[in-house]
Amino acid sequence: MNGLEYSAYSELAVKEGRKIVEEGMVRFGLDAVRAAHRIGTLSVGDASVVIEVATGHRGEGFEACRWIIDEIKARLPIWKLEHYVEGKKEWVLGMTML
Repeated sequence: MNGLEYSAYSELAVKEGRKIVEEGMVRFGLDAVRAAHRIGTLSVGDASVVIEVATGHRGEGFEACRWIIDEIKARLPIWKLEHYVEGKKEWVLGMTML
């Protein structure tokens, strides 16, 4: 693979992302959560998602991060176009809901 390109329905992605963060706060009893997904062209190895949680117990923090990334991948209207070295491009399906 030569790179990635993410595109999104931004308004809906932000709205649904906020719901995911709020659900994670309640579900795992977190003190704070922040999550972001990059949009645009990325090189192989670039970070595309960041998730930060604050909680009194690391186990819940790790579980929360795992749950949040799974929900982001399943629920946000963000699409990934993979660019291959030989010039081929291919859309990767990620969203299973909506």
